[in-house]
Amino acid sequence: MTSDLPATQEPYTEFEYLLFASETLDRIDSMRWLFLSLLLAFSLPVAGAAKDQAAAIPRFHVSESAKLLSRDGETVTIYGKADKTRVSSSSGHHFLNFTGSDFSVICRAEHLSAFTGEGPARIYDQKLIEIRGPLRIYKGKPQISLESPTQIRDLSPAKPEEKPFKLRPAGHDTWTSPGGLVFKGRDPRGLTRLEHIMRHAKDIPDRQGSHGVFDGDAKTIFMLLDEAWAVARRRGIRPKVESDRVAYTIPMGRRVGYLGGEAGARENHPPLRSVFMVFHRGTREVITAFPH
Repeated sequence: MTSDLPATQEPYTEFEYLLFASETLDRIDSMRWLFLSLLLAFSLPVAGAAKDQAAAIPRFHVSESAKLLSRDGETVTIYGKADKTRVSSSSGHHFLNFTGSDFSVICRAEHLSAFTGEGPARIYDQKLIEIRGPLRIYKGKPQISLESPTQIRDLSPAKPEEKPFKLRPAGHDTWTSPGGLVFKGRDPRGLTRLEHIMRHAKDIPDRQGSHGVFDGDAKTIFMLLDEAWAVARRRGIRPKVESDRVAYTIPMGRRVGYLGGEAGARENHPPLRSVFMVFHRGTREVITAFPH
């Protein structure tokens, strides 16, 4: 009598098992390559379109006035050095202007909150910038409205690596800088000379008259003083002599701070580009220093 049940399948031999495993892995690899091929096929047109779109936006230097005037209403990229920035005292708008060009950038007061710090007029002063946006002709001159930090890039070359800077203690209430300046003693209020100079690191809004305020932190300020002293010696700047003191006004060729106090508030805190330094006569002992 024969059984209707199927015969029990014999276990795989080692060879059959390896063959089955190999064929299964081949099928998995084929499916993986198919998926990657489809993904690449769909991605390339999208990436290519984005690249083509970016390449289609024309780019001009700020000096190309005739070309800019012909692009009214178009989205363009414009680059150049913003070397005449200002803040409107009436509207609060920030402006970036460029030597030898009618092109300007305006950041209206309602968009200033999108920017950190003191706003575009101070962030990008003396910087090589690139800005993108719709170009408008305003009163016969080309202009772009800056509304977001994503529109603008700082193209200024990276500064060389700074050498370590440190003020060295040189006795009681005395410090020396790498550039040879000496900060010694205390002022009439009892502040050390370092503390006295750091009073110019922050605006004092209710201070009567003018009040020069440095940009940057303490290290930046004292490095600037070393640089200013080197500029004074290199250019042979002659000081103004007052009894036992000498005073130097040293142009730095760039913004080093801004006008604070009540006078600064009235003038909307204009930038300052010189350093005023006072020494004890015949020494390198700094009595005071501030932007001027």
